[in-house]
Amino acid sequence: MTSASRSTPTIKADTAAREAVAAQSAGRAGGYCWVEEKGGGYSCTLRPAHGGKHYHFYSGTEFD
Repeated sequence: MTSASRSTPTIKADTAAREAVAAQSAGRAGGYCWVEEKGGGYSCTLRPAHGGKHYHFYSGTEFD
């Protein structure tokens, strides 16, 4: 096994983590709270530091 093939899972995990951080940063830069629903799939589209439950406007989903 070469050193490149041993590091592939680490590179993929690192890339996935960086993509998740980039997506959250983009949502926040867009003016959204952007907390993700625990089940995945939705992010809060209310303003940052809002009070109460989180809400995804486009699907009408409310979550904690």
